[in-house]
Amino acid sequence: MTYPQPPPPPEPRPLDAAQTIAPALRYMWAMLTRPFSLRKWLALSLVALLAGMVGNFSMPSGGGDWSGDGNAEDLGPYLAPLAQWASENVGLLVGLGVLLLLLTLAGVYLAAVFRFIFLDSVARNRVAMKRAFAENWDRGLSLFLWNIGMTFAMIIVICLALALTILPFVGLWNGGVSTGLAIGLSILLGLFFLLLWLLLILALAVISVALADFVLPVMYLEDLGIWAAWGRTIALIRRQLGAFALYFLLKVPVAIAANLAAGLLGLAGIVVAAIPVGIIALIVYLVGTAAHVAWAWTQVTIFLAVFCGGVALVWLVYAATCASLPVPVFRQAWALWFLGERDRRLAVLRPPAPAPGM
Repeated sequence: MTYPQPPPPPEPRPLDAAQTIAPALRYMWAMLTRPFSLRKWLALSLVALLAGMVGNFSMPSGGGDWSGDGNAEDLGPYLAPLAQWASENVGLLVGLGVLLLLLTLAGVYLAAVFRFIFLDSVARNRVAMKRAFAENWDRGLSLFLWNIGMTFAMIIVICLALALTILPFVGLWNGGVSTGLAIGLSILLGLFFLLLWLLLILALAVISVALADFVLPVMYLEDLGIWAAWGRTIALIRRQLGAFALYFLLKVPVAIAANLAAGLLGLAGIVVAAIPVGIIALIVYLVGTAAHVAWAWTQVTIFLAVFCGGVALVWLVYAATCASLPVPVFRQAWALWFLGERDRRLAVLRPPAPAPGM
């Protein structure tokens, strides 16, 4: 005799944007601390820095006197020969400018690749830069071309918007209309174009969030090009418009809180990292004073000041990145977790294992 089989248990209801914050936080904590690895933390911080995943940190500018006698005129004798040399080597300077442009483009491309390397690190709970670079260089190229195209498109749109904003005012004031009518129409046009600007900014913000949080993970998880990933993402958003709308709404307060946390953690990292910099500077000052070395601006001292300042700046920025690393890891984990709830085929994150003894 056969008995009817019980119906299968219903599928668990997907978590919404608010409900995925807690598991993303737990995943971030487990990834960074279970077990804690300083090498992993430092390597992931380097990936986050190269990928541009950490916000800008405002560092105090020094107001000390760097001139030999306290007069800015001391730089004059050394800047004049530089100006003369520049006028005699215009071709070389143009070549250096082209080289700088190529280096900038190379940096933008590397940042795009490292964006996928950071995504790989969070999704797979690993930091394998060499392997991830080999697996994602083509995706990085696709993102690089998208960024370049979007930059030119934004420049064109902004120029057209400025032209449309200014030309009506010129036509009104140069026409034969009365002053009162011209002022009234100018105010109305100004409000209209202000609304257009706000809509443009909002559209760019939505595109930026959708690209970073959904399109790039879809490219990575399903091995798609950027245009195919956009099509996949748009189709997914259309099917679950309410869930994605809630995510975009929550993105604002979560981003504010995350930026505040990153700023505080980064500032703490800068303060700690500035201690050895200050100690080294004090030692150099004391040694120079004891040796009766008088500071004066020369080509050599200008180079040393720029070089040492650059090294110190990189050190402080890296320290801020290390201190604020939990923030970009959480941001990436939240986007991945939410995306996996919307489509199980994109669910790459797993709940962290319970701690021993629990």
